[in-house]
Amino acid sequence: MLAAIAAIVVGCVFPVTTTTTPTGTVPPSTGGSLDYGRASVRGKYETILKTFSVPADKDRYGDLYDLGYQDRTAYGTNRNLTAGYWVYAYPYWYIWEDMKSSHGPGSEPTPDPTP
Repeated sequence: MLAAIAAIVVGCVFPVTTTTTPTGTVPPSTGGSLDYGRASVRGKYETILKTFSVPADKDRYGDLYDLGYQDRTAYGTNRNLTAGYWVYAYPYWYIWEDMKSSHGPGSEPTPDPTP
């Protein structure tokens, strides 16, 4: 269900009071808002798996950072994390399930080679 909601809200910014994840509901530690459109890195990633707040990571990663595929199960005090593509968009980490084969404005799929 979370993936269906993320598919609907991609590109939207809205305030949150809690973050619902496959493992439960976690109150965020900041007054920030989730921005799935920005965190998808211009549509590069899709199907959100989990989000969690780590405002202190701004010092290390800045406002937006594409960390790529990670298979770690813990990060700081966050446990039971799933493998996926990690993006930091201050103050949240977003873990995405899929990377699109083509992404970004003007991207076109690569044609199949002709035998």
